[in-house]
Amino acid sequence: MSIPVATGLTASVGEGGHLYQYDTLSTVNPFAPVRPRQLNAYEAFKLIVNGLLLFPLRMLLSIGCVIAVIITFRICKFGLRDDDWITGWRRTVSLGSLMFFTRVLLFIQGMVWIEKRGEFDPEARLIVANHHCFWDALVLCAMCPGTFVAMKDLENVPLVNLVMKDLQCILVDRRDPNSRKTTMDRIVQRCDDLDRPNGSEALNRLVIFPEATTTNGLSLINFKLGAFRVLRPVQPVVLKYPVVHHDVAWLNGTTALHHFRTLCQFVHHCEIEFLPLMTPLQGESPPQFANRVRRAMAVALNIPMTQHSLEDVWLLSKAENLQKLEGFKGVEFHKAKEICGDMTMKQVEEAMESFIKLDKNVTGCVEFQDFCDALNLPPDSDIVRSIFNMIDVNENGVIDFQQYLLSKVLLSKKISTDDRIQTLYDYMKRKGKGKVTFGTVHQVLTEINPDFWNEEKLRNVFDMVNLNFKDEVTLDTFIAKVHEYPFYFYILFKAVNDPFAEKKTQ
Repeated sequence: MSIPVATGLTASVGEGGHLYQYDTLSTVNPFAPVRPRQLNAYEAFKLIVNGLLLFPLRMLLSIGCVIAVIITFRICKFGLRDDDWITGWRRTVSLGSLMFFTRVLLFIQGMVWIEKRGEFDPEARLIVANHHCFWDALVLCAMCPGTFVAMKDLENVPLVNLVMKDLQCILVDRRDPNSRKTTMDRIVQRCDDLDRPNGSEALNRLVIFPEATTTNGLSLINFKLGAFRVLRPVQPVVLKYPVVHHDVAWLNGTTALHHFRTLCQFVHHCEIEFLPLMTPLQGESPPQFANRVRRAMAVALNIPMTQHSLEDVWLLSKAENLQKLEGFKGVEFHKAKEICGDMTMKQVEEAMESFIKLDKNVTGCVEFQDFCDALNLPPDSDIVRSIFNMIDVNENGVIDFQQYLLSKVLLSKKISTDDRIQTLYDYMKRKGKGKVTFGTVHQVLTEINPDFWNEEKLRNVFDMVNLNFKDEVTLDTFIAKVHEYPFYFYILFKAVNDPFAEKKTQ
């Protein structure tokens, strides 16, 4: 699926002008299945036969392997606290059992062959790997046991949570704004501990998946910088799962049926390669270091790098929760942020919800009349037409969500400078004899289009922007609504004066 990539920004906004331009197209979608996941006759046969015979046996034996690892760790850690270092025979036995039972577990689940290239470098303080599916961590445990930086949600997975506790994994709560700093502090502490005498013999290296989400393996998406901010030696590891009959990728929207199908396959294949150790260059910043590591991994995998990120997955999840996935598949958060600057996920989510109200036909595109009807705007107004034309950068008479989102955020920034807001508020205050009320707004709008802006229409607009038509509108409320509903306030700005007109002296 081709994904439109928006780049560039026009210098000004005029009648019919655009806030940005589409310059290029990105044709790699790292979150789509490599092949369709429909069932053919052979796959259906495997689901029926292996689902009845092989799947229950695999699940039973897999649980047995996990329990064996937990018991071994409990024996080896007897008398120690959870955060004590494991040394000597305890470490040899516990890690040996982890590697052995993990490899047995993979074999049970169909991972008969694992082709390994390269070796683990003991000088590495961090291991970074691409993320494809739930097997990544198991393969790494079988080849070089490490301590993982993982989602805190895994604490709720029975048995897995006990193994992660034994491995002293660092758990990240993405919903906690303070979690990032806490995680970084713990990463730094672990690297410092490894540098201490006997530290490398007593502690596992941290294993981090810097993509922070799983992909289909067709590209490497943007790396999060947590593994690179410490500027310590990193060993990249790349994983491949050649697709034969079934794509094992763990993608957004992956269902229990997909995991069931994965365990009903007769065999799976995996390739793992340990790349040479990479150390930060003198004067190299964390983003530069991360990009250099990512480039080396992309070359080893023979795939391109794209600028997608974890936030793109969140957008798809949000759209899926709203049951409007089709209309939002072309949205790329990284490109939107590149154009809009400090745009937040909250702004994107608010725009998604408001766009759904426009897209009554659930086509992913909105025509001019639907735009006017949904927002209670006069279709015969030149100002309203100019707003629609600003959004419609492709000039094809319809707007999609990405166009709506970018225009909404950029227009908000254009009209929400303090002096412009204050000028408009003061003007309306004078009109209202010291107050900005429903009557004041009605007076200003009727000067633009007296035939359309009757009291009923305006009350509908007030309801849409969550304003009580009986209350006075304070300056703080006015500023907040300008940011939240820029299209309405652009009309008010035009009523006072054209704030985007270039000064004749310039």
